Formats: sequence, C-alpha cells, structure tokens
Amino acid sequence: MMTFFKTRRGAVCVLVLVVIFATVLGVNRSLASLSSDIEDMFYNGVDGETPIETYIENRINASKMIVLIADNYPELKPLRDELYDAYNNLYEADGIGAKYSANERLQAAFEALYEALIETDTLSTRHYEDASSYADTINNTLDKIRRSSYNDKVDEYETVVSSLPVSLFRLVIFADAPERFA
Repeated sequence: MMTFFKTRRGAVCVLVLVVIFATVLGVNRSLASLSSDIEDMFYNGVDGETPIETYIENRINASKMIVLIADNYPELKPLRDELYDAYNNLYEADGIGAKYSANERLQAAFEALYEALIETDTLSTRHYEDASSYADTINNTLDKIRRSSYNDKVDEYETVVSSLPVSLFRLVIFADAPERFA
C-alpha cells in the first residue's frame, strides 16, 4: 500500500483528494461567513436600512403602552393579557425564525385588543388618541419590516447555494442557511 503513494499515480490521487477537500472546506467557510453576514443584517440593517430588530423593539414598546391603556378597562383583561404575553414572548424569542413567529402572535394579539379597545363605550378621548398613535407605530413598523431587504439577501444566498459549482457540494456543506423573517 505504501508503495502506491510513492508512485506518480498515488501522488496524483492524493493531490486530487487534497484539492477536493480544500475546495469543500473553502466553500463551506465562505457560505458560513456569508450566512453570518446576512443574519447580522437582521440586527444591524441592510445597506443603511433600519434593522428589523429595531422595528421589533418599537413594536414591543408600543404594545406595552397599549397594554397600559387597556389596564383601565377591566373587561379587556383577557385580551390585554394575551398582548402582554405576546410582547414578552417576542422580547424573549431567540433566533430569527422564533422572532418571526412571536411577531405574528404579537400582531394578532394587538389587533384583537385594539379592535375591542376602540369599541369600548367608556373609552376616553385621550386613551383613544394615545391608542391610535401606538397602533400607527405598530402597523407602520410591520409595513417597514415587510419591505425590508433582509429577505432579499436570504434569497440571494439561496441562489448562490443552488448555483453551480456550489450546488455540487450541497450534500457536504455544513453551513446553516440564514433564516427568513417571513
């Protein structure tokens, strides 16, 4: 066996194996770096955009204020509690996919509470105006999240991974793809 490695054919086989291994390792490291860069864009923004994470923080803060308004209306306690749980769940969510699910839950809880709140017969003018302002914040930030370029960057990553020659190494690439916020 050792004599095989001393031959020209053995040396060529070893060289080919080293080149294949180095290529796979290089592709894996490049994709891992690209994936990490894209996930950083979620937290730091894409091309000067406000990061999705900042919009999430704004949504949590506006939700807190709507919960405080709802505290004045005991008949809304179940809906108030759901929004309270939803924004805490979003605050504690770990990972982009978990944040997306928690953000969707927050939106549903907010819509239910806000609709009930503005239909409350005893709602004061001040509470109505404040709740409307916070609702605008929640809805505007959701719109900005939906228009963010982050998911476009994830799509670009998926295009790179599915293109030749990278797709040839797909089974041996261990880099995690960036999570979509959708």
